[in-house]
Amino acid sequence: MSGSLKYITGWTAWSGDVEEQSGNYLALHFEVEDDSDATITVQLTKGKHGAATLDSDGICIFRIEDAAQEIIVTAYKDGYRPTTMRVPIHGLVLEEE
Repeated sequence: MSGSLKYITGWTAWSGDVEEQSGNYLALHFEVEDDSDATITVQLTKGKHGAATLDSDGICIFRIEDAAQEIIVTAYKDGYRPTTMRVPIHGLVLEEE
């Protein structure tokens, strides 16, 4: 993954915690091809929050603090073994405040 993440301040829709209302944010969409019955969880390594289960739109927004972090994506479906994918973000440039 490559690109630059702008620094955003005062994003109250992201969090009620003032410390998390500014930073570099990354929006991604995840889906399981041809399978709307699958459940997808995402987690940012070295993040402040645990894994989150995506709703049907498959969109997740991450607050990135370090380009050495990774996103761990796991898809589950009853009767099948979970599939996990690691998404490195080390190619991102984080704009400073």
